[in-house]
Amino acid sequence: MSSNQRIITDNNKSPLIQVLSLMFLVIAILSCFVRTGAKLYMIKALRVDDILIIVATVLAACQTVIVFNACEHGLGQHFEVLSSSDRETFFKSQYATNTMLIASLLCCKLSGTMSLRIMAQKGQKWIIICEAVVSAWGITALIANFFQCQPPTPWLYGDNDKCINLKAFWTYYSTANIITDIIIVIIMAENVVKIQTSWSKKILVMSVFGSRIFVTPAIVAQIHYSNKAFDSADHSFSIWPASITIQLVQCLTILTVCLPNFKPFLDSLESGQIRVDDLRRQGKTIQEWAEQQISSSRSCIENTAQ
Repeated sequence: MSSNQRIITDNNKSPLIQVLSLMFLVIAILSCFVRTGAKLYMIKALRVDDILIIVATVLAACQTVIVFNACEHGLGQHFEVLSSSDRETFFKSQYATNTMLIASLLCCKLSGTMSLRIMAQKGQKWIIICEAVVSAWGITALIANFFQCQPPTPWLYGDNDKCINLKAFWTYYSTANIITDIIIVIIMAENVVKIQTSWSKKILVMSVFGSRIFVTPAIVAQIHYSNKAFDSADHSFSIWPASITIQLVQCLTILTVCLPNFKPFLDSLESGQIRVDDLRRQGKTIQEWAEQQISSSRSCIENTAQ
C-alpha cells in the first residue's frame, strides 16, 4: 500500500494530503519559532500567550503526525478497498486528529485573547467575557468529540444511529470559530483606535492584528467539504478535501496569531521610519508597541479627565 500512496491518482489522494499537511505544518512551526525568537530577543521573556501558542504548535505537529498515519491506513483512498484493520485505524486516527485540532485551535484563540488583555490593560470586561466564551466553545467541543459515538468505540462514526449529528456539530463548531474570530478583531480594533498616533499607524496595527479574519474563507471551505464528507458512505475518500482545509485552517490560525511579532514596528521619527536596532534596544515588536501606545493613551485620557 505504501508504494501506491506515493502516486497521486483519481482514486488515491493520500500523497496530496501528506504533502500539503507537511507544508502547512512547516509554515506553522516557522511562525511559532519567529514569534518565540522575537520575544526572547526583544524582551528576554515569554508570557502566557506565548506559551499557549507554543502548545498549540506542538499539538498541531502531533495532529499532523496522526494525519500521516491515517494516510498510511486509507485516508484519501476509497473505503471499499480498505481492510478491516485499516478501517479501524482510519476511524481512530480521525478521532485523535479532531481532538488535537480542537485543542490546538483553543490554545491559539486563548493566546490571541490573552495578548489583547495584556495590550488593553484596562477596560477588560469584554475581553474576559470573550475568553470565557472561547473557553466554553473549546471545552464543550472537546467533550462532544470525546463522546461523539456510543462507547466502547466512540471513534466509529460510520453508524449514524449510535453517534451525534456530526454534520450539525462541526457546522456549529466552525461557525462559532468564525464568530469568535470576528469578535476578537472588533475588540482589538476598538483598543487600537484609542491609540494617540496617526491613522496610518492605526491601520497598520489593525491590519496585522486583524489578519486572523483571513482564516474565515478556509473555515467556510472546511464546513462545505466536511458536510459533503458526512453525507457520503465513502468515509475515507470523501473526506480528503476536508482534511486539507482543516490543515490549512490550523496553519493560518497559528500564523495569524504569530504575525504581530514577526518584526519590529517601524515608527516615524524624522524620515517616517525608525531603525530596527533602535526598536531592538527598546524591546518592542508591533504587539509591544501597541500595548505601550494604548497604555499611554489611556493615561492621557485619565489625566485630562482629572
